[in-house]
Amino acid sequence: MNRNQKHMTCRVCLCNEAVEVLDLGSTPLANELVDNIPCEAQTYPLSIEWCPQCLNIQLSYCVSSQDLYKNYFYVTPKSASLQNHYSQLLRFLQENRYLNKDTHLLEIGSNSGELLQFFQRSVASVLGVDPAENIAEIANARGIRTEADFFNASSAKSLSKKVGPQDLIIARHCFAHNENPGEMVEGVCEILSDNGYFVIENAYAVDTVEQNEFDQVYHEHMYYYSLHSLQALLERYEFALVDAMTSHIHGGSFVAVAKRISGREICKSNTLQRLLERERHVLNLKGVMGFSDRSLGIIKGLHEVITEISSQGKVIYSYGATAKGNTLLNVCGLDCNQIKYCVDSTDIKQGKFLPGSGIEIISEEFCYENPPDYFLLTAWNYSEEIIKKFTEQSSAPVTFIVPFPEIRYIRKNYNS
Repeated sequence: MNRNQKHMTCRVCLCNEAVEVLDLGSTPLANELVDNIPCEAQTYPLSIEWCPQCLNIQLSYCVSSQDLYKNYFYVTPKSASLQNHYSQLLRFLQENRYLNKDTHLLEIGSNSGELLQFFQRSVASVLGVDPAENIAEIANARGIRTEADFFNASSAKSLSKKVGPQDLIIARHCFAHNENPGEMVEGVCEILSDNGYFVIENAYAVDTVEQNEFDQVYHEHMYYYSLHSLQALLERYEFALVDAMTSHIHGGSFVAVAKRISGREICKSNTLQRLLERERHVLNLKGVMGFSDRSLGIIKGLHEVITEISSQGKVIYSYGATAKGNTLLNVCGLDCNQIKYCVDSTDIKQGKFLPGSGIEIISEEFCYENPPDYFLLTAWNYSEEIIKKFTEQSSAPVTFIVPFPEIRYIRKNYNS
């Protein structure tokens, strides 16, 4: 990695002092599963830059939205931890009076409508907007009204004429998926009620750095937000952060609450001020370069571990056909020669192959009947659920390899 690279421009605050901190080479699009092998997937540069002014971390190279979402296979999983998170999020919004029974709620990037279905009984109405037509169809079939479109000023203005202003707009883990995130904020300006709230949930750069989660880096994730960088972006559109909470979901996330400035005094919660202060101690140059060094160490170590296990004739499966998993496999140089199958519970993924590594995706039922010696947990953020589910369904002695925040092993046997 060249740490003397010339400075680049931060796309959030427009500072021209951004520097490259981690280069992961070139990888396929993480969610572009393939129907058969051999199938040579197109690859794109994958590296990240850090901005010393607003603490933004961003991709150096952005793939077009049309290419990213033309064949989209991510469906929100049915997960106990997600349901618990929805409950915590709802309670946070209710207790702080950001949401009530009269609230008209819109979710950007609503996917199959899992969150909206959970919130439905607590608000006046729910509405989803998602660009993936195949996924929007799933949501509509479940009775969650979903518009299949990209959310921007034009689509929001058109939607506002149909449904009127919305009191709460939530963007969960999609705010980083647009090279120009201002387009999404411009859409919020068109449809958010004057006293409404804009809620952004995203993977938290602090957790990404502290937990060495380099697998969070893939082409959909064009930004790795801190509250500082999010604040810098929102201020350009006359929004201010007023509150925040953190969560362990997806390996560490934040939930930020913003409202229009409109000349009024803005009070920041104690939690928000505490988190902003902490970011300066974590997301400095020393912190992000340390993250880079530790990530390179995990990449080297995991390749050696899997290669050694495979050379002993042991059978290895990965668990979770996730985007982050595809970054992990491709960056670590792991493929179908070392890992026999990838296990995933999502029906539309099964029978397909992971891009780059060429590993076939199988069902959980198949793996219960044909267990491996080792599982590499590529969906490590659901590791407790995965291990519990497997040990309830199979008595086979297996070892689970968890790659973050460092490589560790969890062994299960007949007596566990």
